[in-house]
Amino acid sequence: SPDESHVKTYRHGYRDPNESAPMPQFRVRMDWNNLSYTQFAAQSQGLSHQPQTMTYGHRLESRFGAWTVGLHEIMVSGRDDTDWVYFLPLVPFFVAEHHTGDRDNVTLGLDLNYQLSRLGRIYTELFLDDLLSPGALLDNYWGNKYAWTMGSEWVNLWPGMTYSLEYARVEPWMYSHHTKNGQLQHYGALLGSVIPPNSDQMDTKLRQDLGFQWSLELAFTHRRHQAKARGSSILHIHD
Repeated sequence: SPDESHVKTYRHGYRDPNESAPMPQFRVRMDWNNLSYTQFAAQSQGLSHQPQTMTYGHRLESRFGAWTVGLHEIMVSGRDDTDWVYFLPLVPFFVAEHHTGDRDNVTLGLDLNYQLSRLGRIYTELFLDDLLSPGALLDNYWGNKYAWTMGSEWVNLWPGMTYSLEYARVEPWMYSHHTKNGQLQHYGALLGSVIPPNSDQMDTKLRQDLGFQWSLELAFTHRRHQAKARGSSILHIHD
């Protein structure tokens, strides 16, 4: 079982059990025709008794007709000192993190979205955590962590009816780090996902709008999670 002796009190759920608490943050966005760039810096809560960590992120998104392509990085730093290089626009975090001594947790994500006219959309995303190199993605080294998802949403199958289907796979040790405050979390809740490491999940939902702000939903979720294996929780620290 994970060692929770260093863990602070959890705050699971803000408006629902799977949502993390809000974070004070500074965010800027710039748009040029079909290209947009967003960058933020946020104060997050570490798992150990250190009072706070910093979470940085930036995203570059471009639209080509029905295609939308996004590239983003998220970096978590649990150190006492602040490196101002993370605030510089358009500077890749994997370059900046190497400049500061390879002490932080850097992630990289690539997502694609294809809009099917008025029928719906198809999307996929690959999320890499501390990858050494693209050629090492399938190696057994614990640090080569990734998550992958794909799904679709269909609208107007019947007037007011929407259907969605999604599958996601999260590799062991995902969202974790070799330091106690380098995890992608805030008050113990994962950032951007509710699926823990070493899991996969299938979600499907059928929604019918009834008018007057009423709707009817039928949803099914199936998750497989090897909870007893090492690397299945962000509380696990690899030594």
